[in-house]
Amino acid sequence: MSDPFIDLCLGVQALRRTVERQIAGLGGATGVAAMSYPHQIANVQRVLTDSRIRHLIADEVGLGKTVQALMILNALRIQNPIHRALILVPENLAPQWLLECQSRGHFTPLDYAPQDDETVAHVRLVYYEQLRSVTEIDPNVYDLLIVDEIHRLQSDARKRISDVAGEFRQLLLLTATPKLEDVQAFRQLLTILEPARMAFAARSSDTPEDLLRDRESIIATLAANGTREQWTEIGLELPPERTSRATLALAHCTLRRVIHTRRRDFPDLLPQRVHHGIAVEPTSDENARLEQVWKFIVHSAESDTTTNLARLGQVALRSPRALSERINILRRRDQRDPEGFLYAATRYLDVANGDSRLEALVDLLVDIWNVDPKEAVLVVAEDNPTVDYLAATIPQILPEVGPRGRRRPLSIAVKRNRDAAATSDIVDLFAEYDESLGGFVNGETQLLVAADLAQVGLNLQHARKLIFLVSLGPPLRSSNGSAA
Repeated sequence: MSDPFIDLCLGVQALRRTVERQIAGLGGATGVAAMSYPHQIANVQRVLTDSRIRHLIADEVGLGKTVQALMILNALRIQNPIHRALILVPENLAPQWLLECQSRGHFTPLDYAPQDDETVAHVRLVYYEQLRSVTEIDPNVYDLLIVDEIHRLQSDARKRISDVAGEFRQLLLLTATPKLEDVQAFRQLLTILEPARMAFAARSSDTPEDLLRDRESIIATLAANGTREQWTEIGLELPPERTSRATLALAHCTLRRVIHTRRRDFPDLLPQRVHHGIAVEPTSDENARLEQVWKFIVHSAESDTTTNLARLGQVALRSPRALSERINILRRRDQRDPEGFLYAATRYLDVANGDSRLEALVDLLVDIWNVDPKEAVLVVAEDNPTVDYLAATIPQILPEVGPRGRRRPLSIAVKRNRDAAATSDIVDLFAEYDESLGGFVNGETQLLVAADLAQVGLNLQHARKLIFLVSLGPPLRSSNGSAA
């Protein structure tokens, strides 16, 4: 038989906890199923306690931007029982977002818009190709808009977001690679994050972002010992005497709604990356085929304005298969090789004559797996032909890995860039995601070979070895640290 007094105490305690959860800055953010790092708690608290939730989380790769977004989303959903959110992501990230929402956020996102008479919380997860129209990005339907890697969306979607951003009550952008150096992208970003501020600046200047930067510089100067008259000249009151420079900087900074955390800010708490560059000397065949490609480029630059010569120059450095496929395309297109330069280059594409970058990669993999044959390694190539080439060639050279007595068969997974025309629903994408990455994530597969765009944003923190095969700069780089 229950004790009424104890029941009353428990009820009061439950009510107190509910009220505390609703009024606290973090609210239900800490209920996400993930170990929260200090920078994540600080970032989430900064967002939730700001005057408006309109932020770009631009933390370095692997620092948990998705987790922070889910923490913020869960806090808002607890504050508002009928909260509606739209999560817009690139196609290749949709399966991972679905998994993160279910396993960490404790909810399953839906793939359809809420009904007009719906009176419960609603979270929709969608990638661009699923939208019937960009008008589905509707601030009249959703309270919160979350966009992951906005620069990878089609231009009409970015424009739609820019046009209606100010009407969303809450907005979160996520990316590890914000294009702040691109003037148009930077202006669009500021317009999305602070539409009213940018509109006000645009009344006085055709380059409002420059006006904001100039104002920021002036305020930084006045913060030291500016007089009341000087502050009045720029339309502001003299700050209170005890106002810190940090507070003034945060209030007037051009990028005040951009949050950027770096690993080196938390050296004792976050795994640090150690970069190693590996110089690779090309073989004679590689030099010979590149010489023929350069001759074709020089000759075509004078007479052919339709061929993407820059792309050809990049592909020539990637892999024999990538160059071979590109040459076949160019030679079939109106016979665009009148001098026979590309045909001459094909005579030096026999892999049997050596591949300097492949050999250096294999040597590096041997060194890694001789220490630990279970070590997870991510190799990032630049295009699908190179991914296919590596996936087919590496197992031929390394059918087994590990030191003597501890050898095990090499298991390899592949993640290619998806064809833009190849669309499917999230369930199909999740099956594809699990098929290509499931073994690598759970530790059964040691090697993942991924194309450049395919690996962006994937949760691969368990892979401590990350190797980039790049066609510009050092031919081969490796990173010993957390990969993501």
